[in-house]
Amino acid sequence: MRYIKNHKNVWYFDKSFIIYYIYINEPMHVVFDGKSVVISPSLSGVFQFLMEIEKEIKYLIWYNEKILLIRKKFSCILDDFSELAKDIEKEKKEFHFKSTKDTMTIVDDFGIEQIVRSQMICLFSYMETIFCLLTVYDFELTDERKIMEISNNNINKYIDKCILTKDNEFYNKNIDRLKKITAGNFKILRNSLTHFYSVSENIWLIPKEASIEARNVEKHLESHNYIFIAPEDCLELLNGAVRIVLLERSNESITKPQDFKRKMSYIVDLISKKAPKIVEMGKNTLDS
Repeated sequence: MRYIKNHKNVWYFDKSFIIYYIYINEPMHVVFDGKSVVISPSLSGVFQFLMEIEKEIKYLIWYNEKILLIRKKFSCILDDFSELAKDIEKEKKEFHFKSTKDTMTIVDDFGIEQIVRSQMICLFSYMETIFCLLTVYDFELTDERKIMEISNNNINKYIDKCILTKDNEFYNKNIDRLKKITAGNFKILRNSLTHFYSVSENIWLIPKEASIEARNVEKHLESHNYIFIAPEDCLELLNGAVRIVLLERSNESITKPQDFKRKMSYIVDLISKKAPKIVEMGKNTLDS
């Protein structure tokens, strides 16, 4: 996580799908314009907590893409090295290089595995974090058991409110196929994955690379109401959900500042006590 200074009163968090600004010495507030968020210092811990989750989720979702890039770079290096060896041999220059099997098969060591189910489980954990924070705010709670109980009881409501709604930008852009998903079967998918590492009957999981083929299959199975989704689809839906919540909080921060401050204080308190502390290695953190 980096904090980059913009001018003497403003900082912004880097490496996030939204830029967060902190204005110093201001009352508790959130102002969201759809792209950037202005927050007071008292809320910096809350947003850092959410961005750390987002960063880990993105890393897992884009893991295969990173591996493919590494494979491509190593392949290029090995190809260049092979050409160099041939040139040296032609010039009859003395050249001693003993390659090992491990060296020459390094590209194969970076194998690609489909981890779609694991990715979706992490995404559903992210979704439940968002929903639990909604519960904390709405019901002004800090008791973990009550938060989880109420959040679970309201999960269909939250899914309809933040994910399967035209207010969600990604859902609205893909409404023709995503409208097949209901809050009920989305919850069933979540339950199947998190409790049995399995999937539901109507929503099929695919890697992003299979999206084009999946759209064609969906057309042939249209009467059966099947839909294929990739983890990247779910991530976009959750990004849209976060934007919806931020817009709500931004409006309440302006129209009902006292209620906003009181309700947000429960979130600040809970995260300050329960959120994990991120320790960055290699920066003398363990020497102090």
